[in-house]
Amino acid sequence: MKSEERDLEKLRAAEIFVRAVSLGFTVQENCTLNPDLKSLGKIYAGLAKNTVKYGKPYCPCRVIIPGEPNKDNICPCKKAKDEILERGNCMCRLFFAKETKYG
Repeated sequence: MKSEERDLEKLRAAEIFVRAVSLGFTVQENCTLNPDLKSLGKIYAGLAKNTVKYGKPYCPCRVIIPGEPNKDNICPCKKAKDEILERGNCMCRLFFAKETKYG
């Protein structure tokens, strides 16, 4: 298997992982995912890329300092619950409160 194929397989596996984690969070916290599939795909791609690069699904919307990634920014990040309650969605717009009007 070529290096590019291995990298693509790693990204696919990471995306499956982050999708499962995010779906579990929606059940646990009684929220929903972003209904805009294009935005959702971009967020998942960022999470998968960070999972491959840093070994954890760091939020793609927060600053990552190489060599010192902040555990609080692992998706779903520590701030997500409060952001969903306060604004109706988390900062990166992956998770939404169920009653949020999208748009």
